[in-house]
Amino acid sequence: MVVIMKTKVEYGTGFTLTYEGVQFTEEGIQYSDKPLSKLVEHEGKIPSKTFQFCEDFNNVGALIMRFHFGQSQRSASLTQVVRSNYKDYAIDKIGEGADQTDFFDVPQDVSNVIKDNLKLHQLSSYPLGEAKILNRLTQAVYERNSMICGEQGLFGTIHTAVWQPVLALPGLLTKNDFIYVPCLLDISPTEYKEISEALNDGNFLLDEDKTKLTVKERTIDLNSLSDIKIQPQLEKGLSFQDNELLVTSKKSKGAPAPLGWIIHLPSKRALAQVDTEDLMKLIRLAEGKFHQLTPAQQKILMSGRLEDNERVRVIQNRQLNVMLSIFATLEKDFNFDPTPLINNVLKQIAKTTRKYIEETNVLDDFLTGFIQTAMIQHLVVTQEKSKRTELPVAFQLGFKAIENNAKALAYAFNMKDGNGVPVLHLDEEECFYQDKELPDLGMKGVLLAPSLTDSRHCAALLSTAILVAEQMILEQLLTCVFQKESNEEYLHTFQSLLKICQGKNSQNAYEDLYRLASKCKESEDGIPLLGLQYEHCAELITALRSYIGTDVLIHFASQLGTEEHSTPEKIVGNIPPLDQTGLIKSLEHLHLICSELQSLPGISAAKVGSGGAVLGTSLIIAKLFPDLAKSLGINENQAVTVPIKTDREIDKKLIIPTLSACPYLKAKQREYNAPCKNRNTFFMENKVKTNTTMDLGIKSEVEQKISSSKQKSSSLCKFFIGTTITTLGIGGTILALGLGS
Repeated sequence: MVVIMKTKVEYGTGFTLTYEGVQFTEEGIQYSDKPLSKLVEHEGKIPSKTFQFCEDFNNVGALIMRFHFGQSQRSASLTQVVRSNYKDYAIDKIGEGADQTDFFDVPQDVSNVIKDNLKLHQLSSYPLGEAKILNRLTQAVYERNSMICGEQGLFGTIHTAVWQPVLALPGLLTKNDFIYVPCLLDISPTEYKEISEALNDGNFLLDEDKTKLTVKERTIDLNSLSDIKIQPQLEKGLSFQDNELLVTSKKSKGAPAPLGWIIHLPSKRALAQVDTEDLMKLIRLAEGKFHQLTPAQQKILMSGRLEDNERVRVIQNRQLNVMLSIFATLEKDFNFDPTPLINNVLKQIAKTTRKYIEETNVLDDFLTGFIQTAMIQHLVVTQEKSKRTELPVAFQLGFKAIENNAKALAYAFNMKDGNGVPVLHLDEEECFYQDKELPDLGMKGVLLAPSLTDSRHCAALLSTAILVAEQMILEQLLTCVFQKESNEEYLHTFQSLLKICQGKNSQNAYEDLYRLASKCKESEDGIPLLGLQYEHCAELITALRSYIGTDVLIHFASQLGTEEHSTPEKIVGNIPPLDQTGLIKSLEHLHLICSELQSLPGISAAKVGSGGAVLGTSLIIAKLFPDLAKSLGINENQAVTVPIKTDREIDKKLIIPTLSACPYLKAKQREYNAPCKNRNTFFMENKVKTNTTMDLGIKSEVEQKISSSKQKSSSLCKFFIGTTITTLGIGGTILALGLGS
């Protein structure tokens, strides 16, 4: 199932997040001249300052949300392929955090096949990195991390916009003359009600210094909102209030007391108690360590207007929904301006993001990661036909939205490579468009390809291609052989792939794989349960890898992924010529397998607008083996090579690129000058023009017909030369490797 999120705002029920084409700069937000109509429609219902706050939060919030969901979809899909007990490792479960290092530790009692699977998983996860609040599998964590890097490091930087405004809220309220009135420990429920009424009516006295308040014969020491600590009660009975919140003063460190009141000193009016409760919950949530609370405490914080709802979580931000209501009241009743909460944060995020890109080369992580997300769409497309665990709704975000969000991120933060070249090349005629299938403003343009100058990014792409290709063969093609109504097209493709890899020995290979598969454990419908994740398939997987050559590629991926700050060319250069011959042949076979999968209805990622796993193999081949790329018809101009400097002194010399740059850059050679202080990383994504005169091999499922492997491969390669696609039947563009010159 693909989730399509509609753009909708209903004041009072929630604010659906939508990116609208703004740019975040160190000077402030730059708005596009084509905002979506939904904000204009509802502007009159929201006070002006609150509206401005929501609009700014809305834009950055939408980017953050879909960035995270795209990462999680990739992580979850690959984890399912290597973990038979996926539920124990589910991405939506809470991780340990604290810079945990044992994500990919291999159990001692598993087969070598499973060990190889887990190694591939580790290699494929390299670009993800980790954020303060997300681990290397995109799981939320108990303890915050400090080793921030990769895509999630970029996410963490931008995600500051979600929690920092709430952390700054107590200070801004204090500046606007709001004060906290504590509830004394000996106040009874009846007296609490009487005091609440008196405060609401302004029947109280302040001392000259405004540090004490007298109400109903009670004198109470006042607290700044910045000086209180909020905690949900650990056990029943500690508070007589339904909200179950406890508050202590950071200065006096007295016993926790039930929630008090917030009053506005100039007007002598109290904030509504429901708003006071939700403000306290918001502040406590923003302080973090939510997952260290007991389930009962978590439930207290997520109650009322903050109640968790998976559907709401996919399209809205609960914090914004509550802030929208509270800020609207504060602005109307007390002339409160919430915009400083978001303005300064967004300026700082723009500055930090620019610096992060300049100093860590996180751009390669971002771009490589997006290519991987395109590659795993085969897994997404076949999810319902598999025995894999159904993913949460949030992780089922359509690829079209993920693709558009990657472009939007590059545009919003004006991402540039080391030479100041924009990562996103916008369509000169019309860079924005609206599409009812997109939750955001559509972006017309193309992203640069990853440079792949760090061998670990090559390893990530290669390991992803191996996992996806092998899983599709086992789970879809080979499984169909045992079904009562077998898919003749799948069967033909399976035999065709073996013919490509084994030649005259293909029939023996087919019979051997059939025999091994028939011995595997069966599912409830009496069909062998096949997949990389199953230990009972170990012998079958070993045989498959020997027949299609991925055993050689797994070793190569390991070489690429374990050498820090090395170029892939250097690693290939250290491989003996005889071994290189076998490696090239195996890589060619994997590329042709991925090409076949992309042209096969039911498995092709084209149906969701993705170029599929063949994107990764094409980039690797174009980067490392130009002769093979030429024979396969992969255009050199589609692999942007941007040399970077590494930490090792031996690598300080300029690495001369073997391929030319992206066509729209006029094929100029470019040197990436950013120092690699943290990690080496880079990436790409492209849109395809339409050309009805070319037969390119990737068509709508209705149009696709069986052809020989050679014909499919040849036809597909035209697609990568930078021409175009015929109809896809999906009303959108497809991820490709390059533009025509």
